[in-house]
Amino acid sequence: MDKTFTPKQMAKTLHVSTTTLRRYESLDLVPDVPRTASNRRYYTTLHVQAFLALRSLIKGFDLPIAYDVMNLLRKGHVEQALWMINLQQYNIQVEKQRVEEVMSLIHQTDFSVYRNIQVTDEMKIGEVAVIAGVNPSAIRHWVLSLSFS
Repeated sequence: MDKTFTPKQMAKTLHVSTTTLRRYESLDLVPDVPRTASNRRYYTTLHVQAFLALRSLIKGFDLPIAYDVMNLLRKGHVEQALWMINLQQYNIQVEKQRVEEVMSLIHQTDFSVYRNIQVTDEMKIGEVAVIAGVNPSAIRHWVLSLSFS
Protein backbone atom coordinates (compact mmCIF):
# COMPACT_ATOMS: atom_id res chain seq x y z
CA MET A 1 0.00 0.00 0.00
CA ASP A 2 1.19 3.53 -0.79
CA LYS A 3 2.49 5.66 2.04
CA THR A 4 -0.03 8.24 3.23
CA PHE A 5 0.38 11.58 4.95
CA THR A 6 -1.86 13.61 7.21
CA PRO A 7 -2.41 17.28 6.36
CA LYS A 8 -0.21 18.21 9.32
CA GLN A 9 2.62 15.98 8.08
CA MET A 10 2.31 17.37 4.55
CA ALA A 11 2.26 20.97 5.77
CA LYS A 12 5.36 20.38 7.88
CA THR A 13 7.19 18.74 4.96
CA LEU A 14 6.37 21.65 2.62
CA HIS A 15 6.85 24.37 5.26
CA VAL A 16 3.33 25.72 4.71
CA SER A 17 0.16 25.79 6.75
CA THR A 18 -2.67 23.29 6.46
CA THR A 19 -4.80 26.25 5.35
CA THR A 20 -2.47 26.69 2.38
CA LEU A 21 -2.93 23.02 1.50
CA ARG A 22 -6.70 23.44 1.64
CA ARG A 23 -6.47 26.52 -0.57
CA TYR A 24 -4.53 24.54 -3.18
CA GLU A 25 -7.19 21.83 -2.97
CA SER A 26 -10.06 24.31 -3.32
CA LEU A 27 -8.41 25.80 -6.41
CA ASP A 28 -8.15 22.30 -7.91
CA LEU A 29 -4.37 22.55 -8.19
CA VAL A 30 -3.74 19.05 -6.88
CA PRO A 31 -5.44 15.68 -7.39
CA ASP A 32 -8.65 15.08 -5.46
CA VAL A 33 -7.89 14.35 -1.82
CA PRO A 34 -9.33 11.10 -0.47
CA ARG A 35 -10.76 10.70 3.00
CA THR A 36 -10.53 7.98 5.60
CA ALA A 37 -13.57 6.09 6.91
CA SER A 38 -13.73 8.70 9.69
CA ASN A 39 -13.80 11.47 7.01
CA ARG A 40 -10.26 12.76 7.60
CA ARG A 41 -8.23 13.97 4.63
CA TYR A 42 -5.02 12.16 3.72
CA TYR A 43 -2.43 12.54 1.01
CA THR A 44 -0.59 10.00 -1.13
CA THR A 45 2.80 10.14 -2.84
CA LEU A 46 1.00 11.55 -5.90
CA HIS A 47 -0.12 14.50 -3.76
CA VAL A 48 3.45 14.94 -2.49
CA GLN A 49 4.63 15.23 -6.09
CA ALA A 50 1.86 17.67 -6.99
CA PHE A 51 2.50 19.88 -3.96
CA LEU A 52 6.26 19.86 -4.57
CA ALA A 53 5.73 20.78 -8.23
CA LEU A 54 3.39 23.61 -7.26
CA ARG A 55 5.75 24.97 -4.60
CA SER A 56 8.63 24.87 -7.13
CA LEU A 57 6.57 26.70 -9.75
CA ILE A 58 5.62 29.37 -7.20
CA LYS A 59 9.32 29.99 -6.48
CA GLY A 60 10.12 30.56 -10.16
CA PHE A 61 7.00 32.20 -11.57
CA ASP A 62 4.11 34.46 -10.67
CA LEU A 63 1.25 32.79 -8.78
CA PRO A 64 -1.20 32.97 -11.71
CA ILE A 65 1.29 31.17 -13.97
CA ALA A 66 1.98 28.48 -11.36
CA TYR A 67 -1.75 27.98 -10.85
CA ASP A 68 -2.44 27.86 -14.61
CA VAL A 69 0.33 25.31 -15.16
CA MET A 70 -0.96 23.10 -12.34
CA ASN A 71 -4.52 23.31 -13.69
CA LEU A 72 -3.27 22.25 -17.12
CA LEU A 73 -1.30 19.37 -15.61
CA ARG A 74 -4.29 18.26 -13.57
CA LYS A 75 -6.37 18.14 -16.76
CA GLY A 76 -3.67 16.08 -18.47
CA HIS A 77 -2.47 18.86 -20.80
CA VAL A 78 1.22 18.28 -20.11
CA GLU A 79 2.51 19.63 -23.42
CA GLN A 80 0.47 22.83 -23.08
CA ALA A 81 1.75 23.29 -19.51
CA LEU A 82 5.34 22.86 -20.65
CA TRP A 83 4.84 25.39 -23.46
CA MET A 84 3.43 27.86 -20.93
CA ILE A 85 6.53 27.42 -18.76
CA ASN A 86 8.73 27.79 -21.83
CA LEU A 87 7.00 31.06 -22.79
CA GLN A 88 7.47 32.42 -19.27
CA GLN A 89 11.16 31.53 -19.33
CA TYR A 90 11.51 33.27 -22.69
CA ASN A 91 9.76 36.40 -21.32
CA ILE A 92 12.05 36.39 -18.29
CA GLN A 93 15.10 36.18 -20.56
CA VAL A 94 13.83 39.07 -22.73
CA GLU A 95 13.23 41.18 -19.60
CA LYS A 96 16.70 40.29 -18.28
CA GLN A 97 18.29 41.44 -21.53
CA ARG A 98 16.28 44.69 -21.45
CA VAL A 99 17.38 45.39 -17.88
CA GLU A 100 21.01 44.64 -18.76
CA GLU A 101 20.82 47.14 -21.66
CA VAL A 102 19.34 49.82 -19.39
CA MET A 103 21.99 49.15 -16.74
CA SER A 104 24.69 49.43 -19.40
CA LEU A 105 23.33 52.82 -20.45
CA ILE A 106 23.22 53.97 -16.84
CA HIS A 107 26.83 52.90 -16.28
CA GLN A 108 27.92 54.78 -19.41
CA THR A 109 26.11 57.99 -18.45
CA ASP A 110 28.02 60.87 -16.90
CA PHE A 111 26.07 62.05 -13.88
CA SER A 112 28.62 64.64 -12.78
CA VAL A 113 26.30 67.40 -14.07
CA TYR A 114 22.53 67.15 -13.86
CA ARG A 115 20.09 69.93 -14.78
CA ASN A 116 23.05 72.29 -15.07
CA ILE A 117 24.08 71.56 -11.48
CA GLN A 118 27.45 70.07 -10.63
CA VAL A 119 26.81 66.84 -8.70
CA THR A 120 29.26 66.39 -5.83
CA ASP A 121 29.46 64.48 -2.58
CA GLU A 122 28.55 67.68 -0.69
CA MET A 123 25.63 69.63 -2.09
CA LYS A 124 23.25 72.27 -0.77
CA ILE A 125 19.68 71.24 -0.02
CA GLY A 126 18.39 73.65 -2.67
CA GLU A 127 20.59 72.04 -5.36
CA VAL A 128 19.41 68.55 -4.43
CA ALA A 129 15.80 69.79 -4.45
CA VAL A 130 16.22 71.13 -8.01
CA ILE A 131 17.66 67.81 -9.19
CA ALA A 132 14.88 65.84 -7.44
CA GLY A 133 12.19 68.27 -8.63
CA VAL A 134 10.83 68.90 -5.14
CA ASN A 135 10.78 71.72 -2.59
CA PRO A 136 13.80 72.06 -0.27
CA SER A 137 11.42 71.46 2.67
CA ALA A 138 10.72 67.97 1.29
CA ILE A 139 14.45 67.18 1.32
CA ARG A 140 14.68 68.41 4.92
CA HIS A 141 11.69 66.25 5.85
CA TRP A 142 13.25 63.14 4.24
CA VAL A 143 16.58 63.77 5.96
CA LEU A 144 14.89 64.12 9.34
CA SER A 145 12.76 61.02 8.72
CA LEU A 146 15.83 58.97 7.84
CA SER A 147 17.80 60.19 10.83
CA PHE A 148 15.11 58.93 13.24
CA SER A 149 14.71 55.51 11.56
